[in-house]
Amino acid sequence: MSYTITTSEDTSLDALFSPQQIGWLGADVSTSIEIANRTYLWLWGDTLVGHLVKNDDGGNLTRSVQAFPHSTLAIVDLNKSQHPTFYIKTLPGTSIPDPMGFFSPQSPSDPKEFYWIVAGLLLPSSGSLAILAQVIVSTPGTGAGFEQIGSDLILVQSPTLTGAGEGPLPWKYNTSRITQSNAKLAMNLGITYNKEDGYIYIFCHDGTQGLFGTTIVSRIMEKDLISFNWAALLFWTNENAWSTSPNNMKSIIPGPWSEGTVFWHPTLRVWYFLGLNIFSLDIELAYSPSLTESTWSTQTIYTIPAPFSNSSRYYNYAAKAHPEYEQGPNEIVLTYNTNAKGPLQDLFNDMAIYHPHFVRATLK
Repeated sequence: MSYTITTSEDTSLDALFSPQQIGWLGADVSTSIEIANRTYLWLWGDTLVGHLVKNDDGGNLTRSVQAFPHSTLAIVDLNKSQHPTFYIKTLPGTSIPDPMGFFSPQSPSDPKEFYWIVAGLLLPSSGSLAILAQVIVSTPGTGAGFEQIGSDLILVQSPTLTGAGEGPLPWKYNTSRITQSNAKLAMNLGITYNKEDGYIYIFCHDGTQGLFGTTIVSRIMEKDLISFNWAALLFWTNENAWSTSPNNMKSIIPGPWSEGTVFWHPTLRVWYFLGLNIFSLDIELAYSPSLTESTWSTQTIYTIPAPFSNSSRYYNYAAKAHPEYEQGPNEIVLTYNTNAKGPLQDLFNDMAIYHPHFVRATLK
């Protein structure tokens, strides 16, 4: 089965998430999670914080960046408006953004660890918020300059919003290293709930399979997830059975994805995952009627156009789905992020990048 797909860019949604005059100037990740009826939490990764200024010739705006925290959050209450409210955590007693962002490891194995928060789910029974984080350490002078060494679960037990305008700033949380994760097994590609069997499913990248790795799937009951009982985590194997051992895991979606989203589409009647390889311009749609299908069907849902297709200047990543913005029954709304390949000043000066690009895709 394959779909006929038509796409269009949604510049009106792009504008809602463009750099603010003061404060939030752009970020990557761009994951949205429904935390209350039509109210969505947005997760952002490395964030540019500062204000906008006119460039030297007095013409176009550019970013004047004062801080670069590893995460920020936003709230969008679609009951009231499509406009996001951005939240930047500051160091206690100051107005200085906390460089660690909203969340940091509570029991780090390395003092240099920090988080990139990439996926999340409001848990159906407890009402807790589960956020999956890449555990990163800086490695200056080597490769990309950073390395993922594992995946953590961040658990916010009471993700409620008060009427005081504080948003998520007062939230308390606990963290736990997913013990099976490591530099080769990243357990943070996506998280979803399957009401048919009551399990929470976590999509993972297994870097030991194939040239660029592959996607495998694990699952755990909510009671074990919120108690950090990782011994109860199960992996889907090549024997088409569940095992507590992260060995002999079945590849369901080949590809070097570092983050994504997993959703059930009620009209198309399939689970779907979006992936974007930073070395490619094609956003891939993987889909299956079952979370444990031997091999999911895949096809390109969107090819990134100019100017962001210029590989000498840009790279693209972090494809995510946002069902809350769908307008038609056969639609998928997605975002991707564009970053500059050159020095940081190229990123600061280019106002067209480092905030989500929205695309509407209709499937038939």
